[in-house]
Amino acid sequence: RPTPIVSIVLPTCNRFSRLQRCIDKIRQGVEIAHEVIVVDGASTDGTAEWLREQRDLRVIREDRREGAVRAFNRGFRSARGTYVTWLNDDAYPLPGSIDAAVRFIEREDLPDVGMVALYHTWHSERNILHEVERDGSRYMICHVRGYPYANFGLLRRALLERVGFADDSFRFFGYDPALALKIQLNEN
Repeated sequence: RPTPIVSIVLPTCNRFSRLQRCIDKIRQGVEIAHEVIVVDGASTDGTAEWLREQRDLRVIREDRREGAVRAFNRGFRSARGTYVTWLNDDAYPLPGSIDAAVRFIEREDLPDVGMVALYHTWHSERNILHEVERDGSRYMICHVRGYPYANFGLLRRALLERVGFADDSFRFFGYDPALALKIQLNEN
């Protein structure tokens, strides 16, 4: 297999139907050369068996579930792409969004862009920095005290390695703004 341009890291645990939907959406909507790295937190609902049959996925199976952030970091550390992005198993990229993020981060007139935040649906009116509407749905970018952060982002793998990946002290919520802020505040 050729080296992927993008590594998409996706942790899961016992959410088989959501994972299948996410993988289907990636297969349908990402055209750029990519790899999907699924980190399975010891699922017992048929996920592991299904993953063994998927030849186009890279799978990391945990002996026991250790939380989303550790799973993300396992996937990040095994990534081979020039760029890395992440998704929850109940999320999926809109068609062409990953390809557009790569085109943006590679623009020669923007050499200092380290991470591109992907807009996402959001359940709260708090912390919204910017929003757009597409096909009747609202998508937002959030912020912490004026600093935008990426619930889902695309960044250079070398930058992710340099900042030391996500903070393992988070179990799930909070790691993504912490990672985005670490990049913005420490890498400028």
